[in-house]
Amino acid sequence: MGTPVSETIDPAQITLLKKKLTLNNKMRNGASWLFWIAGLSLLNTVLFLAKTDVVFVIGLGITQIADGLLSALAENSGTAATAITILQIFVDVLFASFYLLLGLLAIKRTKWAYVTGIVVYTLDTMIVLFSQAYLSVIFHIMAVAGIAAGLGALKNLEKLEKDTGAPLETNFNQEPPAISGTLD
Repeated sequence: MGTPVSETIDPAQITLLKKKLTLNNKMRNGASWLFWIAGLSLLNTVLFLAKTDVVFVIGLGITQIADGLLSALAENSGTAATAITILQIFVDVLFASFYLLLGLLAIKRTKWAYVTGIVVYTLDTMIVLFSQAYLSVIFHIMAVAGIAAGLGALKNLEKLEKDTGAPLETNFNQEPPAISGTLD
């Protein structure tokens, strides 16, 4: 038999850490929807410019409308077609960048980023509903629910940290604390 460990691990602390990690993962999952929206919206732009019939339903409806309108304008504008296409790409990148920024802020536990993502994507849901893209509406609702779940997890995590007085340590690359004794 070996020497007993001088520091024992408190089961209550392990349970608390599990709760915090679970909430942190749910929060990050909610934020990841914002990244997916940004990425798939840009991919939709590339697919549109490549003149394919493929569209990702979780992408932004507003960028699809902008693509259609600006593309039609470019077809009828002669020498300005290239400038209009560049404008089209700029508009799509701007919208996608907005969601990328929201995702980055949400990962950093910024509540208003979640709320803004929910509100703006709900408005985008109205756009795809108006265009009768019902499959896209379903996926938009799923994304809004996912973002809202991330916001709820963030609120619960903050409450848990306030109640326990211990914020979640997010630096998982640091060395664990030393434990004296042996575990033979």
